[in-house]
Amino acid sequence: MLSATTSHPLPTSPRSTDLPVSVGGSTWTQVLEASLLLGFFLFYLFSFSPSSAVNGPTEIFGQDSVYILKYLDQARPYRWNPQSHLLYHVVVEQGFRVWKIWAGPGIDSTYRYLKFFTALCGLGFLLTMRWLFRELRLSDGASVVLLLLTGVSVSAWFHFAAFETHSLALPMLGLYLVALARMRGRPIRSRGDRLLLIAALVLCGLTRVDLFRFAATSGLLVFLPPVRQRWRTLVVDLAIVGLLAVGGSTLLAKVYFGELHNEAASSALQRHDRGSLKDRLWRVSNLSPGPLWEVGRAVSLYSLLMPVEPSPAQRSFFALPRYDHDPLRSDRPKYSSTGLFLQPMLNLADNALSLLALTATLLVFGWTIALTARRIVTGDPFHTLLAAQVIGGWLFYTLFNPFEPFLWIVEFVPFWIAMLADHSRGRDRQHWIGLAALALLVATHNFFAFYLPFR
Repeated sequence: MLSATTSHPLPTSPRSTDLPVSVGGSTWTQVLEASLLLGFFLFYLFSFSPSSAVNGPTEIFGQDSVYILKYLDQARPYRWNPQSHLLYHVVVEQGFRVWKIWAGPGIDSTYRYLKFFTALCGLGFLLTMRWLFRELRLSDGASVVLLLLTGVSVSAWFHFAAFETHSLALPMLGLYLVALARMRGRPIRSRGDRLLLIAALVLCGLTRVDLFRFAATSGLLVFLPPVRQRWRTLVVDLAIVGLLAVGGSTLLAKVYFGELHNEAASSALQRHDRGSLKDRLWRVSNLSPGPLWEVGRAVSLYSLLMPVEPSPAQRSFFALPRYDHDPLRSDRPKYSSTGLFLQPMLNLADNALSLLALTATLLVFGWTIALTARRIVTGDPFHTLLAAQVIGGWLFYTLFNPFEPFLWIVEFVPFWIAMLADHSRGRDRQHWIGLAALALLVATHNFFAFYLPFR
């Protein structure tokens, strides 16, 4: 299915082996792609009910869903570190004011608004990923397969079906990947290319302050041989990002908190963590092998596949994966958003469906990472930055808080998919059939292991 040869990093035209048409596309593949995008919007919109374990009163993923709904409905400022994701709260609350003009207030209206807003973010994310695939010279048919795999990954499914601050950041992250692809593929950086990079980095960071790490890591581009000749414009662009980060954070703090104070610019860096956890954050000891492995496993494998609990001895190997949800969360680990994301990978080998999905995922993305390593050796700036962002994020979140790895996993999916997309250009039909089979396995496993238990 997956050969070891690499495709040319800067093709001038699509290869004849792309699926099944050229980049221009044909009518039926374009209709299929548009139908898939609309389908995912509706899929996210109607996944999970108001009383589900994902966004209801017994929400178990340690995210913001239930609190965002509660405080927005009560027209109260968000309580849990809003300064860390100010752009999200400003956009959501201002949008809700417009929504209430015609939909009215009330908890049901608030819920429908948040579902619509989050599903719309999911559509925006998939559209930016589609743009990336065009920049990488993939066909419409290839885009359909990769969009399907992206959309059914467990972290994307959750974040665009529930209410979470990451949802608004994901379309911006897609734009950042487009900017990176353009930087490699174009000998001259146009004004539009520069604006795209600046806007993507600033908007990512203003949505979630931890995502300013993308801008910091992007400084590596200055030292990469293929981009070094354009180092002056890059330095200027990153300096502009820094200035806009300070100015934007200050403005948003003043808008959201409704007061002018001297600490507005630094408010985004202030945190108020719960007592049970705050003494364990930012500890060098967090970078020990155990936490590094647990976070690494989560941001890679578990960003795509829903983890499972150990299977009881009496269950058949051919039984479908399941999870007996405890609505009272009496077995919830003290520091974990859900204990499932700290479970061993080998639990997935306890049933046939999960084992197939695990094997296919490890094979495809093991191949992907191996080819990315080869590209890094040759100095490919696109793959070097993808790998740097993945490794930097893995270390950053392990140092910060390795006890709730689910909180960070969605940010890594676009990087894995971007690597896979670039290595998949010019592959034969069997390659794309294999990736389609992987997407089907991931979707089926996540349906039984994620959707059914928590719907």
